Amino acid sequence: MASAVERSAKKRKNIEDCPYLDTIRRELLDFDMEPACSVTLESGPHVYACLVCGKFYRGRGSQTPAYLHAVDEGHYCFVHLLDGTFHCLPEDYEIVDSSLDDISAALHPTFTEADIS
Repeated sequence: MASAVERSAKKRKNIEDCPYLDTIRRELLDFDMEPACSVTLESGPHVYACLVCGKFYRGRGSQTPAYLHAVDEGHYCFVHLLDGTFHCLPEDYEIVDSSLDDISAALHPTFTEADIS
């Protein structure tokens, strides 16, 4: 039986394995809104932003709003709004790619003293 670490490693892919990164529409992303599912209106720790249309959806498992959105609309790239991890649905693997660093910075911006003054 595979350990949790081995299962996690199997789900991690890089850009060569994720053919959907070119569908991301950065101009539609707005992280200044309340992180609540646009279908159920639930907030909480498991809300994801669709990186294609910018809407927020709950969950990653089958039959969750995010999963169904991926299947119904063909929008496969999501970011977890709390921890900033990127995921491909419905295949459910984590996307690790430096081309997404600008989205991470927009999701959780940091400022220096000079920026504030």
